[in-house]
Amino acid sequence: YDWYFEHTSRFDVAKQAFDRIDIPVHVVTGNHDYRTGVLPQSFTHDLIAAKWEVEPYYSIEHKGHLFVVLNCQIGPTYNETYVHTGSFGQEQLQWFANELERGLPTFVFMHYPLFLVSQDEGALTMPGLIQQHRQQIRMVVTGHLHHWWDFSDSVWPNNLTIAATRFDGRNHLLVEADPSATEATIVNHDDICWQGMLYRNSEADENCLPAIP
Repeated sequence: YDWYFEHTSRFDVAKQAFDRIDIPVHVVTGNHDYRTGVLPQSFTHDLIAAKWEVEPYYSIEHKGHLFVVLNCQIGPTYNETYVHTGSFGQEQLQWFANELERGLPTFVFMHYPLFLVSQDEGALTMPGLIQQHRQQIRMVVTGHLHHWWDFSDSVWPNNLTIAATRFDGRNHLLVEADPSATEATIVNHDDICWQGMLYRNSEADENCLPAIP
């Protein structure tokens, strides 16, 4: 643990980069922030708290919307057997349920796409909560796949997976949201290489597949 404060690590490099952005930045932890089967979860939680001043999962209310950041590395799948399957644990799921009961239009952020998280963790499940509050949840933004995917037409409501941002400086979602509206709008939807890694019209435009309608 002390090594991370005696040397410059990727946590520091990322923090320095984000500090140059003149907008608030809120981080979501992923599988590469943990050493599954080697170090306890608390190691990463303590390190993230010290470096980024955030809890393992948290929420932010802003202009009538609720932004919920969840952690897929806390539940029973945190072991070497299920490296690419996320889970949350009943304590976090109950916290999430309580946040949803606030009734605000909600954006949810987590690392694993919904089809890669545990479907049955006990009394509360992530699929159950998402489906129960699908009218309230405007968008579920996930990562891990390193590609842009839009799963909105599947069983998962408004689940988007974003590509790894290192490939293109414009690789981002621009979302317009109004608390009185029933949906949020992705302003740059047609610019994104859905099913690809890059932003449309980039140098690697030939790698982009047709946008999903």
